Amino acid sequence: MKKPVSKKNSAQQIETNPENLLSLLLNAYYHLDNALQKSLEKKGWQQFTHAQSMIFLNMAEGRVRTVDIAKHMGLSKQAVNRTVNELVELGLIKLLPDPKDKRAKQLTLSSKGAIVTQDATNSLAKLESDISKNLGAREHLLLKKLLLELIKSSQT
Repeated sequence: MKKPVSKKNSAQQIETNPENLLSLLLNAYYHLDNALQKSLEKKGWQQFTHAQSMIFLNMAEGRVRTVDIAKHMGLSKQAVNRTVNELVELGLIKLLPDPKDKRAKQLTLSSKGAIVTQDATNSLAKLESDISKNLGAREHLLLKKLLLELIKSSQT
């Protein structure tokens, strides 16, 4: 078995085991999220935690109830609620009554949250462009295609 390759990141050291797909995917996420955070900081936004980033990502994918986000992420509702409450306190999201379930709340972006989300969307587009330049456009598209196929195959 090969020894994990150590790659230095500005804030942390990432261990990558090239034989472990989960490790590669997780570290790719951390790499992209850290690059996103740096880009947002340059635009004047605070540093967001990985958990906070995941809430925004889930909302962008249409999951707007904490129970749905918790189920998708494999976390407890309480853990997701803690992170959601942090984002509410920061004025980035609002909790609205769920029209289908009076006990539940739906997450929605505040005007400040919509601005940070737009900045994040623009930053992610730039990051993807950089990835495409580094890998080559063909390999970048192939990577996305393979990841989509992996996701689809795991849902069946």
